[in-house]
Amino acid sequence: MKQDDVDATPEERPAAPVVEASLRALVEQPVPPLPRAQARYLQQQIAGRIDRLAAEEAARRARAGRRR
Repeated sequence: MKQDDVDATPEERPAAPVVEASLRALVEQPVPPLPRAQARYLQQQIAGRIDRLAAEEAARRARAGRRR
């Protein structure tokens, strides 16, 4: 990738300070923790999905092995 590919056009340059300030504010703004019940629910959903994906992959590999 050449530097010309990433340089802002003259139309984009005036917005750069505003965008940078907005991004900085977003990063520096603290994010409150989730309520315990909601966090537990999300953890269960994520763990369940990971387990289902692992089982699906194992079944796919088993089917592929039987086809050979």
